[in-house]
Amino acid sequence: MSEKLSEMELKLKSFILNNNDFKNLAKKFTFMFRDFTPFKDYCKIRWIREEKEWEFGEYYLHNENKKIPADRVNVFFLDLNIDGFNWGTLLGELKFRFEEYLEKNLMKEEFEKNSTEYKKFRKRFLEQHKEDVKNIFFTLNEETIKIYFMKTLKRLRRIRFEQVTRLIP
Repeated sequence: MSEKLSEMELKLKSFILNNNDFKNLAKKFTFMFRDFTPFKDYCKIRWIREEKEWEFGEYYLHNENKKIPADRVNVFFLDLNIDGFNWGTLLGELKFRFEEYLEKNLMKEEFEKNSTEYKKFRKRFLEQHKEDVKNIFFTLNEETIKIYFMKTLKRLRRIRFEQVTRLIP
C-alpha cells in the first residue's frame, strides 16, 4: 500500500489492524455463510474529529435490498467479510492442521483415509480444534488486509466525496 494516505485513512488502517472488537466481529462474520441471502454484516464505526480517532460502534446486520442508513456524516460501516479468509481457506487450514496432528501424535499407517475410524477421528479433531485453528489462522496484518483495506478505502473516499458535494450549493 504505497499510496499516500490522509491522517483519517491511516487511522482507519490502524483501527482495522488493532481494534479487538472489530477483529472479533470480523473473525466471527467472515466465516458466516450468507450466500443466497440479502444480508451483509457490518461494523458501525464513527470518526471523532476532535480526537482524530475512529471509535467502535456496534455490529450491524444490513439487508442489501435497502439503503444503508446515513444517520450522521461521521458514521461509516466496515464490511466484516475480510477478503482472503473464507470457509474454503479455513477448511484447508483445518485439514493441514489435522494431518500435522496425525504425523506428530499418531502413525499415519494406523488409519486408512477412507475408513470410518479415520473419518470419526477427523470429525472429532475438527470439532475440538476449530476455534483454536481459527484464532491462529485469522490474523490481520498489512498483508492479509491489503485487498480489504483498498476496497474499504475506495468506498470511504466515494462516500466522503458524495458528502462534500452534497454540502456545496
